[in-house]
Amino acid sequence: MSKYFTDEKEKVILLSSYTGDEKNLLIAALGDQYLPKSIIDTLSSFYHSYGGRYSVRSDDETIRGVVDIYRKFPRLSKKAISEIGFVYIHDLFERYELDTVLTGLLKFFGETDDAFEIFLSVVSKKADELDEEYKKQAAKLDLYQGYSKAYIDYLKSLVMREHIDVDKIMESIPSKELIQKDEQQLEDLSRRSRIYFGCCYPISYQLTRMHAKGEDISKIPELKYYISITKEEGPATFTKEDYLKEIKQQIKRK
Repeated sequence: MSKYFTDEKEKVILLSSYTGDEKNLLIAALGDQYLPKSIIDTLSSFYHSYGGRYSVRSDDETIRGVVDIYRKFPRLSKKAISEIGFVYIHDLFERYELDTVLTGLLKFFGETDDAFEIFLSVVSKKADELDEEYKKQAAKLDLYQGYSKAYIDYLKSLVMREHIDVDKIMESIPSKELIQKDEQQLEDLSRRSRIYFGCCYPISYQLTRMHAKGEDISKIPELKYYISITKEEGPATFTKEDYLKEIKQQIKRK
């Protein structure tokens, strides 16, 4: 019995009739379309599972890309779709035309587990090649002096695990003073509440990511931290306007 291909003719359902908590997220990414429930369940798991080569499993672009592959190869099992989700990132699959690679393997070997496992090994090899380019990009961030290692490592992870363009990241970095005050505030809150594990990233880190991805920061709520244990909340040490003003000033200084 194949792990990666199925002969079962599963009934398809509209996403709007799905009862899982992720229904609205999937509809926002895909529109209201028909899919087998087992595939919808697998896509839903992308919002809750961790690991994998990249940190984009729950991105709309990933959900759409994986569904596009499923549409081209509708006999792929839910396990196969899950495996693709663990290695998918759009530019990797697009640059190396990996759906075409899978087509060629299936023509040569047939719909066999061996064919799919060879496909996964090809994906891994091409990802290793692409990683070298992103490592060179990420190294540019070592030029930023005075910022914490934690912040620079976070920015490098955006390059390596999300393939966010390093130039966009560099255009989204505020002053080291803003970052330091924000880091200190979160450290103080963690110490007071005794939450040291599972703590969020500093808000300034998250804004850097959002801006680099082209998201509209002006539309998000006011910046504040919330301590679930004590039910306390308090404003961040800076506002959205402070952040946006600072990155404009940083760009002018370059």
